[in-house]
Amino acid sequence: MKGELTPKQAAFVREYIKSGNATQAYRKAYDAGGMKPEHINVEASKLLDHPKISQRVKEFQDKANERAGITLSEHLERLAHLSKVAEGLEQISASVKAEELRAKASGLYVERVEHSGGDVPVVITFALDRPHPEGE
Repeated sequence: MKGELTPKQAAFVREYIKSGNATQAYRKAYDAGGMKPEHINVEASKLLDHPKISQRVKEFQDKANERAGITLSEHLERLAHLSKVAEGLEQISASVKAEELRAKASGLYVERVEHSGGDVPVVITFALDRPHPEGE
């Protein structure tokens, strides 16, 4: 993928990294004053699916994880350990939550958000850590 992000795309990425909320990031980076909320949600989702943007988000997340000393493998191992400890203490809901977080971190679960405000229902699906082609 050639070229850099536009200034608005770069602003979207910065805001998304800060908040973790694509809709909020879109509102801050783009002129969304006259847009319906469901349209903002759709446009924010499209931006997250854009290869250059998703790659840049991943780069920021990787750098943050590196600074924090966290790798996916270590994170998954820790959650597995916590799940086993919780199960041993018969705290089944805590064990299930740890397993759910392991699955999400591994990309096994996809979050689906439905918004029915307005005339047309909008469905936004977020897949975690979707692989994208290397480089730009």
